[in-house]
Amino acid sequence: MRRRLCGFTVLICAIIVAANLAFVVKDTFFYNIENLPEGTYVRSELNQELFLSQGLRLEIYQVEATAHYPAAVRVELHNVNTRERRNVYWQTNTESTMVVWNEENIYEVGINGVTVDLRSKGYDCRDLMN
Repeated sequence: MRRRLCGFTVLICAIIVAANLAFVVKDTFFYNIENLPEGTYVRSELNQELFLSQGLRLEIYQVEATAHYPAAVRVELHNVNTRERRNVYWQTNTESTMVVWNEENIYEVGINGVTVDLRSKGYDCRDLMN
């Protein structure tokens, strides 16, 4: 009886470890918008009100096609006051970027037809839940 309980405990622990490992691998290698190639700087875009009040601007990077990624665009939100940077947009199979600021909500910006709320995690074309 004791041997069976010990085997059951080991099995439960192995399942828990495997499930946690699966989530770590998924978040690290698949849908982590912060784990992207840097690319080549193209230009900056800013909303004057957002830049003057909080020091935020968008920096656009072009990523060349490689064996791991097709050509892509990466957009980074850069806070010039704190020097913090965060990816807010990732789109593969594209080489150009059109940015349209929402005049009614300074935290919303249209990038290649996708509305991105700068306060949220952003847009990642690999994430099917976007």
